[in-house]
Amino acid sequence: MGTVLGGSSLVKPKKGKNCYIFMRCADKKWLEYKAYELSPLASQRPFTKEGNTIRWHSNCYPVFTDYYNLFYKSNKKAVNMDILDSLRDIGLAIWYADCGKLHKNKIILNTNKFGEEGTKTIVKYFDEVGVGETNLIKERQYTRLEFSPNATTKFLLIVANRI
Repeated sequence: MGTVLGGSSLVKPKKGKNCYIFMRCADKKWLEYKAYELSPLASQRPFTKEGNTIRWHSNCYPVFTDYYNLFYKSNKKAVNMDILDSLRDIGLAIWYADCGKLHKNKIILNTNKFGEEGTKTIVKYFDEVGVGETNLIKERQYTRLEFSPNATTKFLLIVANRI
C-alpha cells in the first residue's frame, strides 16, 4: 500500500487478466530492499535499467488486480479514506521513503499524482489520526503535502521503528 501511494505503479497489461506492480528508483539500495520484500512475487528477470533509473516488476497476480481496482479510477491513480485508513506504520514509512523528504524540520510528501482534491483527502486523514498540521503547498506547480515541525515529529515517531 505504501509503495503504491509513493513511487510505484500498478499496471494492467493490454492482453493480460491480472495486473503487476512496477517500481522504479534512482536509489539502488532502496529498490533492492523493496524487491527483496516482494521477491516471491518477482518476474523471471525483474530488474532493468534505463539511464540512472532502475526498474523492478512482478509477475501478474490477482492481488495486484485487487489493488489496482482500489487505487485506480478511470485508469488514473486515486486516493480515498478507505485506503488511508488501512495504512499501518510500515505503509506510512514506505510511502515517506518513496516520495518524501525532510526539509527545514518539515516533511514534504509528493502528492502531485493525486491532484489537489486527493491531497486534501490526505490532509484530512492526517488531521483525523492526530498527526494534524499539514498543508497543501505548491512546489514548482506540483502539489505537495507539507507537515508542520510538530506534525513532522508526530509522523516520525510513528514510522521511526520501520525506517
